[in-house]
Amino acid sequence: MSFVVVGWKSGISAIFHKETPVAALEKARDLECTSHEAVVIRDITGRDYQPTQFDRLLVSPGRRA
Repeated sequence: MSFVVVGWKSGISAIFHKETPVAALEKARDLECTSHEAVVIRDITGRDYQPTQFDRLLVSPGRRA
């Protein structure tokens, strides 16, 4: 599966491609810690996950968060 992590800082976007949910979550948290704004993770279906939804990426199908 593929994920895109996007964050904004000083009007400039930072875009990273990650192959796993864990890698995407780590990069998103890193961006948040370095004062990036509007950090989102986009999955292969185009769904955007906001910071409050990041943990949903780690839930296996059939399990509830």
